[in-house]
Amino acid sequence: MLFTMSSQCVSFDISDKELNTLVTSASTNNKYPFFTLGDKDESSVERGCHAYSVVQEPAFLELMKKAKPRYTVSLRQYFSQNHIPNAFEKAVNHVRSIIINECKSVRSLSFTIDGWTSRSNESYISLTVHYVTEEWKLRHITLNLEHSKDQHTAISLNNFIVRLIEKWSFCKDIPMYFITDNAPNLVAALRKVPDGYTWQHLSCVAHSLQLQMLIQDVKTRWNSEYLMFQRIYELKKFISADLIESNSKIDNLTRDQYSTIEGLLCVLKPLYKATNDLCSSLFPTAASIIFYLHYIIETLRDLEQNNSNIKVSTFAYKIHINEQLI
Repeated sequence: MLFTMSSQCVSFDISDKELNTLVTSASTNNKYPFFTLGDKDESSVERGCHAYSVVQEPAFLELMKKAKPRYTVSLRQYFSQNHIPNAFEKAVNHVRSIIINECKSVRSLSFTIDGWTSRSNESYISLTVHYVTEEWKLRHITLNLEHSKDQHTAISLNNFIVRLIEKWSFCKDIPMYFITDNAPNLVAALRKVPDGYTWQHLSCVAHSLQLQMLIQDVKTRWNSEYLMFQRIYELKKFISADLIESNSKIDNLTRDQYSTIEGLLCVLKPLYKATNDLCSSLFPTAASIIFYLHYIIETLRDLEQNNSNIKVSTFAYKIHINEQLI
């Protein structure tokens, strides 16, 4: 007999004899927690992270009928509307009591904030608290993972932080440190400190180091050439010093070569801006194509008139734009 137990396509084959053995053991042995009766079937759906629909699977209903004919399996609506919300609320209250008891002697709190977009293009944001208990145990508890339908603006992020701090009953007088990446919206959100709070924003060191690494030009990635030259120009002092001290066989870039890079950045910058703006989903980009083409051409024309060192490069880009896009 073939049983399919959940939407995760977990299936197995058992004979009638094996089924009888399983049914006999189910009511007396915790070896098969998924098939145990009473409240255990509810916790199996919860702890196993099964879909609600598993309780309406024909194979599951057939098994439960043989195991306990008088037992009525709860509907999926019971789990989605009653059991899981109640279990979640119970877990929240339990964690809140732990935080309140342990934070009585805590001298400071640290929070990490992160936001990301799922494969289905849904935005999420999370807040995690970190502290050291009296027993010198490092705690880290995720307070919330929230689906955000609104844009992650500085105001909305600030409100999100304050709301969770108040929800979890953290003492406002305790110094709070928020560690985030260098996203402008997060930096702006934490720059505004509400009345009564004492908090400080710190940048993630790992992310800050990542921002200072050299970037490679990748043909399949837009604007990677511009970003590569920009990072080289920003780090030119450190690159030169490293090449001198490391006895590397790689020749250092000359002043003229850095001047060429500076000119290329001036030429590529309007293309970089136009590409990013035309990738926006906040406005119809088709209506902006002509505007951005003229913006690029006029910017390059100004560069020709004001900087004779990059005339050749500018002219080449103008020819390419005229031939390919206009």
